[in-house]
Amino acid sequence: MQYRLIIMLVILLFSNQWAQANECSAVFPDGLQNNNSQGSISFGFGSQLINSVDNILASSNPINDFVGLPSCFNAPCVSSGTSALAIGYSIPSGGSGDAILTTSTTLAPGNYNNYQINSGLTLTLSEGDYIFNDLRLVSNSKIIIAGANDVVRIFIKGDATIESGTEINLTGESRNLLLYLSTDTELDSSSKIFAFIYSTANVSLNNSAELTGALSANNINLVSTSFVQFEATVPEFGDFCESQQITPILE
Repeated sequence: MQYRLIIMLVILLFSNQWAQANECSAVFPDGLQNNNSQGSISFGFGSQLINSVDNILASSNPINDFVGLPSCFNAPCVSSGTSALAIGYSIPSGGSGDAILTTSTTLAPGNYNNYQINSGLTLTLSEGDYIFNDLRLVSNSKIIIAGANDVVRIFIKGDATIESGTEINLTGESRNLLLYLSTDTELDSSSKIFAFIYSTANVSLNNSAELTGALSANNINLVSTSFVQFEATVPEFGDFCESQQITPILE
């Protein structure tokens, strides 16, 4: 009887993990997708999506292709005619303390107010959920994840400012970082990010910006020579990819 119970628990565990992964594949079916039926995807000159599953992107509208070469690397990207799964999300209010970092530091999971990482400094995050009102990465600042297997979820309620030359999770795996954006955001020139990004607003990748992972947003604009490389490994972000209202877990 005890043996059967153990087997049932193991099956339940793996079934739950499979369900989460399956749902995340609907949120991020490819490297670029819209989560709103009014959204669009635009490629500027020299910009590309690399490692697309089938060159068919989840969007209700035609792909705006001004790239001058195949936008999906080997062929032009085309629209599927339908948008990807949209996530309902309620971010907790509150948040404590404003901070302008003047030295590199490690931050514990929690609910914070406005944070700024100055140029040349590194913010280290450990496994868990981080909620910010506004988050600003000044040029050439970095965010890294402490453990190789740590899964970090960053939720930004207000403005995310990602300036030129910034690096986010550059030494880590894209599947270990979820970045949730609530307002229009620009990934500035030459910024490099390894993450899965979900935005309820618009996202632009400026000149030579690079994203490895995936991006789901309302409108997406890849400016000249910016790149997205799809990470085909389906991430496991806990309950995030479920379609009902969810709340971040705070330690």
